[in-house]
Amino acid sequence: LLALFVLNSTLVFGEPLRVFDEANLFTTEEFKALTDEADIIAKAHNLDIVVVTTRDAKGKTAQAYADDFFDSNDRGFGDDQDGVLFLLDLDHSEVYISTSGKGINYLTDQRIKNIMTQIINSGLGDGKFFDATKSFLSETKRYLELGVPSGQISQDESLKSPNSLSVTEGVASVLSSLLVSAGFYSKKK
Repeated sequence: LLALFVLNSTLVFGEPLRVFDEANLFTTEEFKALTDEADIIAKAHNLDIVVVTTRDAKGKTAQAYADDFFDSNDRGFGDDQDGVLFLLDLDHSEVYISTSGKGINYLTDQRIKNIMTQIINSGLGDGKFFDATKSFLSETKRYLELGVPSGQISQDESLKSPNSLSVTEGVASVLSSLLVSAGFYSKKK
């Protein structure tokens, strides 16, 4: 019974793994450096920082793989699963940043675009995966320190664009405008 309690306390207080190098891109020293930096950022901002590399996305898009990895591995802090995941998907030759909880507020679409530019400029195309990942971590840290941008508007990705109409809405709009104009025409005539 004592051994059970000791073992459980070790598991509870152990540091969670933040770098999942499934594609074996990093040396032992690089892995440790990335893990240490991700831990520092995560603790400073109370936001889970996860790095994943893969050579097999299991038939999923980079976005679906990243989102599923985050969810199925119970990542994120708190009830809203606050976190950011960086995926190096060698199966599709793609890089993806997934956000959850307050990570969405910190890393807006524009900030993610800027981070991606820095990642590419750090030598990703030349196979410098460690430098690209370091660039992701440093740029993410910079934006987290800047805070949540003011005046931002969040919209669920699953919702349609605010400037689009369904076919039914389009037909109803055309018919109602025809009825109004026909009524105006007949009244004036």
